[in-house]
Amino acid sequence: MGYFKERWTENLFSDRILKWIVDIVLAVVTAVMVIWFFGKDITIEGNSMTPELEAGEVVLLNRLAYGIGTPKAGDVIAYETEGEKTVSVKRIMAVPGDTVQIRDGVLYVNETQIKLYDTQELIVYSGIAKEPLTLGEDAYFVMGDNWNNSEDSRYEEIGLIQKEQILGKVWLRAAPFARIGLVKNKG
Repeated sequence: MGYFKERWTENLFSDRILKWIVDIVLAVVTAVMVIWFFGKDITIEGNSMTPELEAGEVVLLNRLAYGIGTPKAGDVIAYETEGEKTVSVKRIMAVPGDTVQIRDGVLYVNETQIKLYDTQELIVYSGIAKEPLTLGEDAYFVMGDNWNNSEDSRYEEIGLIQKEQILGKVWLRAAPFARIGLVKNKG
């Protein structure tokens, strides 16, 4: 009787160890996947996204968002600039098929005035959006929330952002600790 009890206890013990190892492996794989898809961190440089994002804040990027969906107006995105291979963070103001124009210091998308904040200043520089500009397939017009302190799609050297340049959707402010929270997308 002692032999069977001993074997049963050994099997029970080895089953628990095996289950424990499988649980650890699954937790590690899940953590790696979450970090890969949702955990790319970017440090905000400059004040072009003020008041939503401040210089020096660290945000997390959802790289999966546009693999299964499409970018929408109001989304805050990170994109890679052509040539320089630097990463910028801006807000999508217009999507493929939209017509953009900045006149009298006001942004219009499809003839509808766009205002992100109640205290928003008039736009000083219209750039390529001085005349109506209709976006082609996979083209996005982006601007910083701090319109008069942002180099964005209005500037010819940046221009329209192509879908393949978009790295993902900015979704979480991860640092500093006092400002941790979701990034507001205004779509």
